[in-house]
Amino acid sequence: MIVNVSGLEPKIHESCYIADTAVVAGDVSMEEHASIWFNTVVRGDINPIYIGRNSNIQDNCTVHVSTKHPAIIGDNTVIGHNAVIHACTIGSGVLVGMGTTILDGAIIGDHVVIGAGTLIPPGKILEDYTVVMGNPYKVIRKYNENDEEMIKGIIFRYSKWAKIYQDTAKEVFK
Repeated sequence: MIVNVSGLEPKIHESCYIADTAVVAGDVSMEEHASIWFNTVVRGDINPIYIGRNSNIQDNCTVHVSTKHPAIIGDNTVIGHNAVIHACTIGSGVLVGMGTTILDGAIIGDHVVIGAGTLIPPGKILEDYTVVMGNPYKVIRKYNENDEEMIKGIIFRYSKWAKIYQDTAKEVFK
């Protein structure tokens, strides 16, 4: 569902995929080949949301804003299932693990891996090329070539599946 709220209409590139149970509302911009999957809510009602090229926001995620901060997601970024992205900035080439929560004003650099279930508290800044995990997070090592390949693989698979869903998915009633 794509919703215009108070005159704020989402700007979605024609190549994007949005699952029919997802909600995209308000001041949301989606660049080429971005995808939003089932039961995800992207709500830009009081500040804007930006989703970069080839980024995917997987099933059951929440992306929202605050009065002080927009939500920005860079290019080639993976937001894993059940993540909460709240009024923060996430760079390019990032993997946000399943069940992660990133809170207001946090800034995630480029080429970062955030392990599943991690909590990034408000206002924290994660440097480029790091791997973090935990509640609250801890830096556990430097980002490496294997991390890069893993993220590229996920981006490739989600781009492929987005195209398959765009071309072939049909609702079936029994």
